[in-house]
Amino acid sequence: MTAGEGLWDFSLRVYGTPSIAKWCLRLQDEHGADVNILLWCAWAGSQGVRLTADDLAAAEAATAAWRDQVVLPLRALRRALKRDLGQVSADAAVALRTRIKGVELEAERLQQAALERLPQGRRRPGRGFVETAIADNIALYQQALGAPAGDVPDALPLAARSRR
Repeated sequence: MTAGEGLWDFSLRVYGTPSIAKWCLRLQDEHGADVNILLWCAWAGSQGVRLTADDLAAAEAATAAWRDQVVLPLRALRRALKRDLGQVSADAAVALRTRIKGVELEAERLQQAALERLPQGRRRPGRGFVETAIADNIALYQQALGAPAGDVPDALPLAARSRR
């Protein structure tokens, strides 16, 4: 899907909204959400695409190995460096943690590039449909995670629609 804003630019813009970032991280920590897939769901909806369960399964299949073998180990390493480890203090590791964060973000960008190339559901025109598609795509992913549906920040549809 190439119409409109790309997934990475969309993600940087939308995730920059504090309530959305907090919500994404809560779903990640409490329900095992993949924030990149979560943002992909919102992005697809913003493009007028309603995803299907098959689309979600394809996204998971296409990116699980990368996430599990690259993104998650980098995240775990970055988080580990936030605390003292033996004789190396967290303060001494700040520069290393910052470099690893940059590598982690690049790994996530590559995962999103893979997601962006996936064929997806059906596109329908119209602003009202876009808002519905965003909500439906998020609800579909929340259902797959076993997370409570309807738990979406009010800012998400607005942030997804607006372009800077």
